[in-house]
Amino acid sequence: FYWKHGEREKALKTARDGLAKGRGRLTELRNFMAERAKASGDRQGFLDLHFQETVDRLTSEGYRKFRALCNNEEWNRYEPKLMEKLPKAWTSEQVKIRFLRGEDALAAEIISRQRLERYTSHEFLSQAKRLEKTHPEKILEFYGTGVGSLRHPMPRKEYARIANALVMIRRVMVDVLNDADRWNRYKAEILRKTERWPAFHEEAAERIADWKPE
Repeated sequence: FYWKHGEREKALKTARDGLAKGRGRLTELRNFMAERAKASGDRQGFLDLHFQETVDRLTSEGYRKFRALCNNEEWNRYEPKLMEKLPKAWTSEQVKIRFLRGEDALAAEIISRQRLERYTSHEFLSQAKRLEKTHPEKILEFYGTGVGSLRHPMPRKEYARIANALVMIRRVMVDVLNDADRWNRYKAEILRKTERWPAFHEEAAERIADWKPE
């Protein structure tokens, strides 16, 4: 408003005050100040503002755009600070950023520390599936959390959820690792723990062709 009406100093002061307080329409304020910095030839100020905007809600798209703004020297300066903020990003965004960086092993490590029941979105499961062939054991850790200890009977919807996890585990053991014996040993242990849960076996048999209680 002030800038459009020619009160430039007042406009800049208002924007600086808003950024200092960390309140208000921060994205708009940062973009406004970044354009002023660019126009005045303040490259450092321009990048600092875009960096703050990027790490405020760090996403793979924001990461990609900020990387494109920087030359190699500038990126070498900002990259360590940006990566320090990575653990605060949403898990799926952390994984996508690792993919962008070609760090699939670190992406698999992030996934292995999650619990399957928290991530039913197609995107996150697709990220895990992408790593099944290259990092199967880490992905099995993730899928295995969807089975749990099986200590007590549960509602049928929980049986269905566990059966879906078993489908993923079987896929890695049999189709990826080509280790049917490992799957059969794993399945036998599940069968032993759930021998008195007919509803569970119905759910599993609907999804897994070789699921046949002894």
